[in-house]
Amino acid sequence: MNRSKWTSRPRREQSWVLLLLGFILAVLAVVVARWQDGRSELLAGLAVLVGVGGVLLARLKDDAKARDIRAELLEKSILMTGRKTKHPPTVARTTLESLGVHPARLEIPYLHRDAEAQLVDVLGSGSPALVLGPSMAGKTRMAAQVVRDNYANRVIVIPDAGGVANLFNGGHMPHDAVIWLNDLERYIENPENLKGRWIDELTEAGNVVVATMRESAYEGFQPTGDLPRTQWELLVRFRTVRLLDDDDERQRLVEQSGDARIGAGISRYGVGVYIGGGFLAVDRWESGQSQHPLGAALIHAAVDWRRSGIAEVIPQATAESLAPAYLTPRQVDDGREDLLTAIGWATDWKTGAGAFRLLSPADGGWRPFDYLLDHIATRGDQIPDQAWEEIARADAPPGNLVTAGTTAYQSGQEAAAVQLFRRSADLGNSDGMTVLGILLGRRGETGQAEALYRRAAGLGNAGGMTNLGVLLERRGETEQAEQLFRQAAGLGNATGMSNLGALLGRRGETEQAEALYRRAAGLGDAGAMTNLGTLLAGRDETEQAEQLLREAAHLGDAGGMDNLGALLAGRGETEQAEQLFREAARLGNAGGMDNLAILLYRRGETEQAEALYREAARLGDTEAMIAVGALLYGRGETEQAEQLFRQAADLGNATAVTNLGALLHGRGETEQAEALYRDAARLGNATAVTNLAILLHGRGETGQAEQLFRQAAGLGDTEAMMALGALLYGRGETEQAEQLFRQAADLGDARATYNLAVLLAQRGETGQAEQLFRQAADLGYPNDL
Repeated sequence: MNRSKWTSRPRREQSWVLLLLGFILAVLAVVVARWQDGRSELLAGLAVLVGVGGVLLARLKDDAKARDIRAELLEKSILMTGRKTKHPPTVARTTLESLGVHPARLEIPYLHRDAEAQLVDVLGSGSPALVLGPSMAGKTRMAAQVVRDNYANRVIVIPDAGGVANLFNGGHMPHDAVIWLNDLERYIENPENLKGRWIDELTEAGNVVVATMRESAYEGFQPTGDLPRTQWELLVRFRTVRLLDDDDERQRLVEQSGDARIGAGISRYGVGVYIGGGFLAVDRWESGQSQHPLGAALIHAAVDWRRSGIAEVIPQATAESLAPAYLTPRQVDDGREDLLTAIGWATDWKTGAGAFRLLSPADGGWRPFDYLLDHIATRGDQIPDQAWEEIARADAPPGNLVTAGTTAYQSGQEAAAVQLFRRSADLGNSDGMTVLGILLGRRGETGQAEALYRRAAGLGNAGGMTNLGVLLERRGETEQAEQLFRQAAGLGNATGMSNLGALLGRRGETEQAEALYRRAAGLGDAGAMTNLGTLLAGRDETEQAEQLLREAAHLGDAGGMDNLGALLAGRGETEQAEQLFREAARLGNAGGMDNLAILLYRRGETEQAEALYREAARLGDTEAMIAVGALLYGRGETEQAEQLFRQAADLGNATAVTNLGALLHGRGETEQAEALYRDAARLGNATAVTNLAILLHGRGETGQAEQLFRQAAGLGDTEAMMALGALLYGRGETEQAEQLFRQAADLGDARATYNLAVLLAQRGETGQAEQLFRQAADLGYPNDL
């Protein structure tokens, strides 16, 4: 029994009709009330009524025309059946070809796959399902079999790339239908064609949402830590079912095939590749590179066009102009294959043994055979510069310009990326504004970046709000930043949630911060995974922390790599830690540069370490500024050291404030030094408290000095423990002095270890004293033993 149905979604623009009807009724009421008052007033009322009615009639006609246009657009963008009344078909009445299943070279019964049970469970739970796997692994065929077996009588909605947008923009909502999104990448290359909230609404209406996607395309839409991916927030709404190439399953399929020749093909290539002819497509294309070089070049150009994300179909004229970029100079000069012959070979069914075309004519251009996309990408072939120049100029929807720009950036084509993002932004696309702002911000063009973020945020773009919030927070405008993060989080933006969590965490609201991190991490945000992992590591929940940091690092989050490296370094796995620090540093992460510099400095590679510190300092990392300042101070370059300490201090780093105070104290500027120590002490810096105590003690304020030494010792500062111990020892309180020396010695302080040894030797405990003298020497403290 078919239980699927369609309803109209409410449209706000219809409310004006109610207003006009209300006005007409009011006029009629006046006319009736004044029936006795005179004919002239009656005629005036009727004139008003006729005028308003004319407006209403014209508007109703316009609305009817708009509805007809929307209905026609919907009919063209969704598979329909029926002669007079067009309607979507049921699953049972839909062909495999309509579902996007590749034609089989060989007619054999369907061979059931191990992943079917998982797909049935996912769909049965009401979740949207995404079947992932290599090209021609059998994803679409398996999904088709599952919906045929379980939802045969339901209506099936098979939209083209813009069909879902037409569905929602037209005010239509299917209920209890199957929504079929084969090759999901076609729908999301332009993010305007499919939105996450639409997937939510479809599933809430009882629809079964089934999508398929090549694994390589799925990985391409994952965030990399370089640039955000709008599509990722949509993809994480799906529960994934992976169709893996498992040896045991392959052997089972060989046995079920019942044919030795077919079984041998399945064993060698896999069932989908063998039956669908994927291996044959590769063979034809590779042999064509010598036998039909121009035809093979046209195919390669079409594949790269689609790989870039600019469009699914390459215009024929574009492919022809790009073909020489894929030929050797000798092949260009050869001229043995004319253009018509090349096109004929590439588009002929015979080339694909009747099962496929290497290039399929479509919309004034060509669509390449899917399997070649993965094959060429796996070979590591780079899209040539000439192709990127053409892609950057291509006419495409703004969303596709952003997708292609992101691919260009990840391919090292920054000029093409900026051009694509700028074109998208100029067309009013808020995603384009946001990513262009990110790139300009990295170049130091913060004014332009801020303007772009503000434009995007004004258009309701959560990414624009988040990036603007980050920029404002960096310059101390935390109240406005928090508002923006909250606004973005309210729109469901995971990065907004994560950044809001970080802001709350910094002011001590850890419970709320953790809740936000968990929500954002559940939405696939790598930064939130890093923040949550770091929080858990801080409270010694290292197993969960490591798992989250590994996942964040896998998603390309440089902060995740840096923090995972720190965790591994802490347990002695320095080789793996160094690899992670290097990758984080390569991605421009200042923390990764800092940690790599520390590691290199410890093993004597000081020149490389300093270079890393300087680069991290240039990126605004205050810890790196302090490190470079300390290096410069150590070799007498105090003026440059002071500049760096001041820069880091202005950014609120308490250690920098303390170091600047120490530098000024050292040259006699005690008044300024005291003010700086007090500022840093208020920020909780123990060294500043100790230095302030030393300054006060030096001018005879011993009571306040002792209080400060005790405060700093309580904060774990070994210098304060030493100073307080010496002060107590001097007035005969040796027991308390000994406790402080022991506490500092246990924390690895060489001078405290030596002082403790002296104290024990003085009271005759020579054995322990000798042991401590040796320990102090090992820690680098000079002594005569």
